[in-house]
Amino acid sequence: MYQDHQKKQFIRASSPFIAQQNPSKGISFPAVIPVLRMKSGGDISNAHPLPYQKEPFQLHDDKAIQLKKITTSEGSWTAGGYELGRDSGDPLDLTGTRGANMELVFEPFKSVDAKQIILTQAVKTHKNNAPYILPKPNIENRTVKDGTGAGYRIDNDPYHISPAYHSSGLEGPSEKEGSRTIADTTFGHPKEELGQNEGMVRSGFAGYNYIEGGRLNTHNAALVDRPRLMNAKKNSGHTFETTALATEGKDAGTYYGSVRWGWETNNEGKHSLLDFEVISRGTPSGNFIESAKVWNEQSVKFTPEALESLDEERQINPLIFNSVEKLPEENTVLTNIKLPIPSLKSKQKSIIELIDLSERLMVLFPKVQKSQRKECLTMLSRIKTLILRYLETIKSLTDVISFMVKVAKINDFLIEHKK
Repeated sequence: MYQDHQKKQFIRASSPFIAQQNPSKGISFPAVIPVLRMKSGGDISNAHPLPYQKEPFQLHDDKAIQLKKITTSEGSWTAGGYELGRDSGDPLDLTGTRGANMELVFEPFKSVDAKQIILTQAVKTHKNNAPYILPKPNIENRTVKDGTGAGYRIDNDPYHISPAYHSSGLEGPSEKEGSRTIADTTFGHPKEELGQNEGMVRSGFAGYNYIEGGRLNTHNAALVDRPRLMNAKKNSGHTFETTALATEGKDAGTYYGSVRWGWETNNEGKHSLLDFEVISRGTPSGNFIESAKVWNEQSVKFTPEALESLDEERQINPLIFNSVEKLPEENTVLTNIKLPIPSLKSKQKSIIELIDLSERLMVLFPKVQKSQRKECLTMLSRIKTLILRYLETIKSLTDVISFMVKVAKINDFLIEHKK
C-alpha cells in the first residue's frame, strides 16, 4: 500500500517466524517471506529474508499475531504475521498513525496451469468516518467514483503502471516501453542484500504451477504489505481485496479467488484487524472488477516530479527497480498495463462448450486407447474444476442447479473410472 506517512522507516514488530523453504513448494509458514526475482519458468534460488527487527516500544493494542489459512477454488491463502501496526518512530503517538502488517502467500493447487501467477489488490480507505483519497498524483483518477466499488482503487504507487502489487511495470528491456504486459513483470533480485535496506515496507514475488517435460514446477506467490494512515485514531481504516491472477500459461487471464484483510479503528479508538476471509472462490467481487475497469482507463505522465519521485522510491525499495533498465524519458505518457475483465456472457458460452466436450469424452472413453485414458480423465477433472469455479460467479438458482447436475455426472464418471 502506498503510504499516507511522512516517515520512510517502518520496522515490523517482533515475530516468532523463521525462514523455511521447500524447493518443491516454495515458501511455507511459519516463515519470513523471502523477496525474489521471478520470471516465468525461472529458477528460484538464494532467497534472503526481509530485515525484520524488534520495535523498541510497546505500540500495539493487541500484540497477537494471526496465522490463518483459507482456501479458494484453485489454491490456499496463508496470512502470516498479520498484526496491527503503528509508527515505530513515534512513541508518543503524535501522528495518530494506525495500520496493519501482512505477509500473504498464495499456494496454487495441482489443477492450476500457469507459468506466472501475480497478486494484485484493490483497497478502500476511510478516515474519520468519511471516504479518504490519498492526496497524491493519479490516485483520485484510479478511484471508483460511485456505484459498485465506490472508493476502491487498484493498489499501487502513483507512478507505477503495473497492477501487480509488487511491481512498477517498468521492468525489462527499455524497447518494451509502452507495450509491456503483466507477464513481463519481474520481482526483485536474489543477489540483493536486503539487510542494507531496513526501510523496506513492501515487496513480494510471483508464483507458478505447470507441468513441463513430465515434471511439476511449482512455487507460491506472495506479497508483503505495511499499510499506514496518519490521524487515524478513530473511525478509520483500510479494507483490501487481494486476488491471484494467472498471467502466463493455459490459465492466463484466470483469477483464482480473492481474500479480504485490513484494519479499522472505531469511535472509542479501538484498533482492530479485519477478519481474514474469502470474498470469492473464483472471479473477484464487483468492488475489484470495477476498480480494474477504472485502472485500465488510466495512464501516467512521467513529469520531472514523477521521475524525481521514482528515483526517491528506488532508494527506499530497490528490489522493485532492480530489473528496470532505465526510467521513461521526461514527459513520456504510458498507459496502465491492463487487468483482464471477465465477461459473464462469454464465460457461460465457454462453460457450455466445455460441458459438451465432457459429454463427448465420456461417450468416447471406452474406445480410447488405454495409454490415453489417464489424459482423458485429467481433462474431465479440469473441466469439472472450471465449472465449479464458474458457479461462484452466477446468481441464478436455476443455472446453478443445471450446472451442478453436470458436475455430479462428471464426478460420478471420474470416481467410476479412477478405481
